[in-house]
Amino acid sequence: MKHISILLFIFFITVSFVYADVQYGAFDPEYWNGLVLLKDHTAFAFRFVMLKSGRRADGYDTFYIAERVGPFAPDGSYAEMSFNPFLPFGRGKGTRILEKKTPPIRLVNLRCAKYQSGVVGVIESPLIIDVEVLFYTPFEKEPSVYYKRSGEHIVGEKNELTFYFVPIDCSFARFGKEKDTIIATINRDFDAFYFYAGFEKPKELTFQKIEEILRTNRKNYNSHRPKVTGEWEGLIASISNNLAWMKLYQPDKKRVYLPAGRRWIFPGPDGKRDLWTIFEWDAFFNALEAVVEDRELAKMEIEAVLDTQYPTGNIPNWRSAHGGTPDRSQPPVGSFAVLKTYFRTNDISLLSNSYGALKKWHEFWKVPGINGNPRRDGNEDGLLEWGSDADKLFEGMPKWEKGAEGRKRAAWESGEDDLPNYDNVPFDDQKGTLKMNCIDLSSLYALDTEMLMRMASILGKKEEAEAFKKEYEAIKEKINRVLWNRDFYYDRFWDGKFSTHKAASNFYPMIAGVPDKDRVSKIINHLLSEKEFWGDYVIPTISRDNPAFKDQQYWRGTIWPPTNYLV
Repeated sequence: MKHISILLFIFFITVSFVYADVQYGAFDPEYWNGLVLLKDHTAFAFRFVMLKSGRRADGYDTFYIAERVGPFAPDGSYAEMSFNPFLPFGRGKGTRILEKKTPPIRLVNLRCAKYQSGVVGVIESPLIIDVEVLFYTPFEKEPSVYYKRSGEHIVGEKNELTFYFVPIDCSFARFGKEKDTIIATINRDFDAFYFYAGFEKPKELTFQKIEEILRTNRKNYNSHRPKVTGEWEGLIASISNNLAWMKLYQPDKKRVYLPAGRRWIFPGPDGKRDLWTIFEWDAFFNALEAVVEDRELAKMEIEAVLDTQYPTGNIPNWRSAHGGTPDRSQPPVGSFAVLKTYFRTNDISLLSNSYGALKKWHEFWKVPGINGNPRRDGNEDGLLEWGSDADKLFEGMPKWEKGAEGRKRAAWESGEDDLPNYDNVPFDDQKGTLKMNCIDLSSLYALDTEMLMRMASILGKKEEAEAFKKEYEAIKEKINRVLWNRDFYYDRFWDGKFSTHKAASNFYPMIAGVPDKDRVSKIINHLLSEKEFWGDYVIPTISRDNPAFKDQQYWRGTIWPPTNYLV
């Protein structure tokens, strides 16, 4: 018989939630190794901590020992996640991972399924690994719950809601109490701890029934989820699994959303992790990925990123519950992502609810700034430059942004922070932009114009559609006339000199429908040139013949999904 110490830190927190039913997920950014259950404005969270040789794996450390990010059905009918406890603990990014083919029997596995008004599940672990389960308050600093022991159950009460945590076919050996913590040691005869967690007492549950529920739900989910066969087999599942396990929760917005990553939650005013952080183009791309399997999640993600918009129309580089970048935006891919999502969902409300914010964001780029010139058209030639509004800098900005020069903030707006295209490009402090017409921004603005034209047409806004059409044709003509140099599109300095940098984003005129057939042929020659962009792995963010390619870091020669997708 194995004795596993289970520390039950049972707390509650009142939060608002948009679903009438119970929703669960790994909604707490720091804890991939646990679940948050939400119902009627109340959240309950638990996580399991692995112990071996006196060392613990919890929180961010578990990111590096995650072995298999399994499926997580959109309706919560089935979910699974596995961790490798035989990898070294506490090494973070220094964890050596050569290959992940560990037999399931050597993993710590969490399998669970929605059941009645809660969740049933099992935590399986090897004999030599101890597991602590901590029940805690998510999203808040202080606990606010009344809890007690009721036989073999742990019962928590908050407002008029009662929560039950029930071991199934196992028992508590002893109980202890320390401040607001219940400490219990659980006896079990097998290397599997079955449980129910939810908001009504379970009836006639056995571990056999839980296993039957898990097997049946897993089979049903896998039978109807989207699949790819052939060379790319497993691709959709890999992306969808990771997205589903990356879902977080905005307690102040009452909404589930997808972050840029669990580690990309910026600090709040107190220096500790803020409630949430959303990055603009990351969020729109997340929506495009999510809609393949989870249409509701995709729509919530679009709602979340549009909700970050400032009164100026700026959908910012990033925004959090208490911070953001009112001085700068990011690549305008929103209308493209929304229209693509609409074609997948056929939900006209998605267009009607998004159109106003997207139109206002489109206007943001050219509306006069504090100096009277079009905000991102410093030389007023109709083409655009990345920039930053110095008069709108956030006073509580993170320490790494303090003192950044205008050129650096403009590069952040591009989303390609250290792309060689922006190295040593002069910045006009009066105009608030780079002194260089940017092929990527001008092309994405053209794409944005075309997508808004299509959205306006679908929504029956004929006059606005016609206005967008005229603007689209005008900027296409300017890009071809000003930014084409012999056989390729380039950034161009205000003094007329062309930049020599060739980046993956220099291909963006293609997605905006800017070049004619002759230009397309010449552009493709650059793409297929092994001296520039082609090779075993494509498409590098900067051409292979660029001196910065050898850096192989961030946007200097590495390969990024957003640019690959757009090209």
